[in-house]
Amino acid sequence: MSIYDKISKRCEQLYDEAVSLRRQLHRWPEEGFKEHKTSAFVLEYLKNLGIDGIRTGIAKTGIVADIKGAGSGPTIAIRADMDGLPITEKTGLAFSSEHEGWMHGCGHDAHVAGLMVTAKVISELKGELSGTARLLFQPAEEGPGGAEPMVAEGAMDGVDTVIGGHVWGDNKPGEVALKPGPLFAAPDEFRITIHGVGGHAAAPHTAVDTVPILANMLNALQTIVSRRIEPGVPCVVTVGTVQSGYRYNVIADTSLITGTVRTFDPSVQATVKKTMQEICCGIAQSMGASAELEYIDRYPCLVNDGPVTDTMRELAVRMLGEANVVEAKPTMGGEDFAYYLKKAPGTFMFIGSANEDGAYWNDAHHPRFNIDERALLTMTKLYSAAPFWFGGARG
Repeated sequence: MSIYDKISKRCEQLYDEAVSLRRQLHRWPEEGFKEHKTSAFVLEYLKNLGIDGIRTGIAKTGIVADIKGAGSGPTIAIRADMDGLPITEKTGLAFSSEHEGWMHGCGHDAHVAGLMVTAKVISELKGELSGTARLLFQPAEEGPGGAEPMVAEGAMDGVDTVIGGHVWGDNKPGEVALKPGPLFAAPDEFRITIHGVGGHAAAPHTAVDTVPILANMLNALQTIVSRRIEPGVPCVVTVGTVQSGYRYNVIADTSLITGTVRTFDPSVQATVKKTMQEICCGIAQSMGASAELEYIDRYPCLVNDGPVTDTMRELAVRMLGEANVVEAKPTMGGEDFAYYLKKAPGTFMFIGSANEDGAYWNDAHHPRFNIDERALLTMTKLYSAAPFWFGGARG
């Protein structure tokens, strides 16, 4: 029996355990950098496996665990994010969130459970491993971002290849989707503050009303993509909130617009920044007010390494069958796994988790979001096999 047959069989044997772990974690969604209960749960599990190379407190609540093989070889890192979202859960699941106002609405509970079982499989078979499997349990992917401080605190030191994935409602259970090159956009944030002059609603000529200025800006911002970016080039400018005024008969002296910009190309990103500045300052000045644009660069664009992605695709065919390995579609969402890819070549993949019966919501960040738990089996097979495959055991 090959090592991959052993891994596949063991993952199937541990599937119920993976489901149980995921459901327990689902009860405990926690804020980024405050995943204390989750981190303690993971740490106890890893210690019970007899793993010696464990570092805790990385980026506050993160864990880095090294499983060394019997032979020398590369270090392959595998990442799972741990944080939840400030969403009130409405799934009706028996294992729904016990933390009021918080939910595992993006599948990070599954990511953690999958990597925990991966730790068990690799630990049991490490006698056949050449090199080291490094497990990264990361806080705060949802923001402000745990990957960057994990890297800064040494989580990627000595890593040759890094692997990651996300449960994905666009793909069915049993599938994995891969793609070399850009996969996630750079998810920037902006804040536009408009300063006018307040006054009585009955005397608008004595004031500088920021509400009509805000309205003009909203319309103008929507022309950036349609008139300043080449057709067919991916770009999104979305206004998320508008805030203005505090009483029906008072002219608002200040208004605020917040939103996000999503781009793959730095030159497109630069064009959007410049155009937003021109729009905000120009409109405000022409109407007797002033405006300030705060443009915040968040995560960089996630770009998968070509050779690593090709190698991972070969492994996926070996573990799942060719019919279950498909091409991923780039998303305008953001993912701080991009920081790991700036330190070492790697790939990020989509793990099929669609609820095919329609009982729950497939799209993340929704109060009824849930996954088909068979995604855990796909994840554990791929994650457990990766250190052996990249370590040279291709038989």
